[in-house]
Formats: sequence, C-alpha cells, structure tokens
Amino acid sequence: MENGQHNRRRRRRGSASSSDGEAETMITAENPAVNLDKTNTAVTTPIKNKEYDESVENGTVIDETAKLTADANGGNSAAENKKKENDEVTTQIVWKLYLSRLLTALGDRLWMFAFGLFLFKMHNKDLRLLAFYGFAMNTSNILLLSAIGKWIDDKKRLTAARILLIIQNTCVIINCIILALFFLYNEDIQERIVLYRVLEAIVIVFAILSNLASNGSQIVVEKDWIVCIANGDDNFLAILNSNFRTIDLCCLTFAPVVAGLLFSYTSYMVVTVVLAAWNLISMVAEYTLLFIIYRDYPQLKEKPELEEEEKKQKKKNWVMDKITGSALGWKKYFT
Repeated sequence: MENGQHNRRRRRRGSASSSDGEAETMITAENPAVNLDKTNTAVTTPIKNKEYDESVENGTVIDETAKLTADANGGNSAAENKKKENDEVTTQIVWKLYLSRLLTALGDRLWMFAFGLFLFKMHNKDLRLLAFYGFAMNTSNILLLSAIGKWIDDKKRLTAARILLIIQNTCVIINCIILALFFLYNEDIQERIVLYRVLEAIVIVFAILSNLASNGSQIVVEKDWIVCIANGDDNFLAILNSNFRTIDLCCLTFAPVVAGLLFSYTSYMVVTVVLAAWNLISMVAEYTLLFIIYRDYPQLKEKPELEEEEKKQKKKNWVMDKITGSALGWKKYFT
C-alpha cells in the first residue's frame, strides 16, 4: 500500500517537471527575441572591444583625441588673440584721450590765469571788474550747467563734443583778438567811455561762454566717454579718472608758470596772440583726436535713448526743470 502511494508521488513529480520543461520550451519558442538578445549581447560585446582595440592600435582614437585637443587650443588661442587686439585698441584710444585732455586742460589753465591779468590791465584802478567776472562766471555755472548736461544727453556723443569744443576755442580766440586790439589802441578806446564799457561786457560774455563750453566738454569726456570705454570695469574706470585728474593738476601747476614767463618777457599783446594761436592749433588737434577715438571705438556710437515716458515728462516740465533744477540739486547736496 505504501509502495503504491510512493510510486504515485514519483509519477506526479515527473509529470510536473515535464510540464515545466514544456513551459520553458514554449516560452523560448514564442519569444525568440530573448535568445537573440542574449546571443547578441554575448557576441557583439567582444566584437566591439575588438574594434576598439584595433582602432587604438591603428592610432585612430589617439588622432581624434589629438584633433579635439587641437581644436580646443585653437579656440582658446583665437580668443586670446582677439582679447589682445581689443586691449591694444583700448590702449591706443586711452592715450589719445590723455593727449586730448592734456591739450584742453593746458589751454584752459593758461586762459584762466591770463584772463584775470587781462581784466586787471583793462581796468587797473580797482578789482571791481575781476570781482564781477568771478561772480558772473560762478552764477552761470550754477544756473546753466544742469541744462547743458541735459542737452548733452539728447545729442550724439561726437556731435556734443564737437560743438562744445568749437564754442570754447572760438570764444577764446575772439576774446584774444578783442584784447589785442584794445591793447593796441588803448589810449583811444579809454577816451570813449561807451566803447570801453561795451568791450568789457563783450569780453566777459565770451569768457563766460568759453567757461561753460569747457565744463561741458569735461562732462562729455570724463563723465560719458571714458565710462563707455571702461565698459563696466570699475578698476579701469578708476585708473582713467585718476590719470585725468593727474593731468589736470599738472596743468594747473605749470600753466601759471608758463603764463608768468610770457608776461614777464613779452607784452600783453604778444600773450594774446600766443594764446589765440595755441587755441586754434589745439582746437584742430583735439577735433582730430576725438574723431579718431569715436571712429576706432564703435561702442561710442551706441547711446542709450530715453524711454517715451521720460521724454514726455522731460518735455512737459522743461521750463520749471531748468529754473528749479539747480536749486533742487543744491538742496540734495546739503541734505
């Protein structure tokens, strides 16, 4: 009895194993891709490794790596060369700016020192004419420099620089011509009181215009052009401002010495002729330098424009803004 049950159990196990084998056979038959994937995995991997080894032996992989490295180095060298070229152009522009500022500052300081002596020569009884000139010049700066700055913002960079440069030097040349004629015909002019007073007024007006144009030129170059050339580099901008200030201080120191030597060893009339010639030559040289700088640095041609709302607001309130702009500026300064 027990032997019979044992035999039946063995038969059941055999039939179960045979059914499992059939199931595996059916799965394999129904899904041949499984076998293909296994076969491909087993076969193609050695083939790929073999091809890679052969390419390494032939130097193909090494050549491609060397090519990529050379391309990367070539790109870096091109970028470095372009940066060097830009630095060289910027350096040349900066030296032209320094030269332009030297010519402007030297001419301004010579004229400022000499003009005080000219006024004292015209009216040597007292210092009222000199005092009036100083008062009128500083008052005009307070009232009009704000309007000049806004006019500069509305104009193109080169246009504003040209106009202010021409006005400044032309006014000085006209003054020198008037003063030369005054010193030449001094006795005849002093006998005619009306003509004498008119000449004093004309000389002071042209001197004030020259001073305003000089301050405007300084705003154009030092507050706009060099900021654009610095291109967001604060350290470079600080160096430019420092060098400009150094040039201005050197001219402020040596210009009175030069003017004093001219007055000591020549006459007033000769000094007026020298100053007129200097301003004429300086105007041509500065005009050329500004044009070259503007041409060589294309970023100066791109000037940000005001938005429409700002333009409307500015146009709407321009009268009151000119009247109260200086007062509000001083109020903010002291508060």
